[in-house]
Amino acid sequence: VFFGSGVGFEAEESTGEPVIERVISRAEFIGGLSDAELSGLISAGRNSPDVEVFLLRLKLGNGSLDLDSEHMQTGVAAMVSKGLINQARADEIRKL
Repeated sequence: VFFGSGVGFEAEESTGEPVIERVISRAEFIGGLSDAELSGLISAGRNSPDVEVFLLRLKLGNGSLDLDSEHMQTGVAAMVSKGLINQARADEIRKL
């Protein structure tokens, strides 16, 4: 298992159907990265505004990460585009 399970439920206001929120802590996300992935992320942040923004959001966030948020999806895509992770790894992160 890559990360812990952080699934929450809320009712969708328009339909009343449950909406599954996939939220994990920043610590779980960072702890789930290998040393090489984390090192690459930090190094890439020095030269890539996209990666730097993702790192900033990780540092300054409220302690939890919504795996389905636009910011998280953009950050994971930036990791792929910079060669920090491959697409299979990105898919693994998205499926948590």
